[in-house]
Amino acid sequence: MESIIKTYSGNFIDLLSLDVAKLTRQDIAQGCAQTCRYGGQCNRFYSTAEHSCLVVRLAKHAKEPKLVQQLSFGHDWSEGIGMGDMVRPLKQVIAHYRDIEDVNLARLLKGFHIKETAKLWKSVKVYDNAAYLLERQLLFNDITPKDRREAAALFKQVANWRFALPPKAAKELFLRTWDDLSICKETK
Repeated sequence: MESIIKTYSGNFIDLLSLDVAKLTRQDIAQGCAQTCRYGGQCNRFYSTAEHSCLVVRLAKHAKEPKLVQQLSFGHDWSEGIGMGDMVRPLKQVIAHYRDIEDVNLARLLKGFHIKETAKLWKSVKVYDNAAYLLERQLLFNDITPKDRREAAALFKQVANWRFALPPKAAKELFLRTWDDLSICKETK
């Protein structure tokens, strides 16, 4: 079974034995910007890149430390290297998918010097869930009245946020966020 793909920068990576030294931030940005969330079933294109930046925005608004912001940014990078944004129900039934995704994400984070601990992940999950609520309101308009009130409060935290960016704009936002968070630009 072939598990090797060509990246945006022209390198070849093996998704079952990931060598992050062959990946660039441009590869991750390109993949995340071109990957539509929710299996593409939302009412407009919404990328993993934009989602990652929204999660950071929420963490910044809460004045979380840089480590939480960086992990918030990197939490879905595996989706941008060829694994895609597989919908949750399918992830649960495809044997070993979650394991491969977890191993690749851990390698990506370590390769770009983003620290991860259980405590940091717990904080990231708060902002990832908040982003999910906002996205459900904007992209599906199918949340409960209680969740709608919570979403209204969250919208105040992300005032002036433009949702559903085209891929090129999402990639630019992703790369700016990468720089703003002082994440190293190359693996070492």
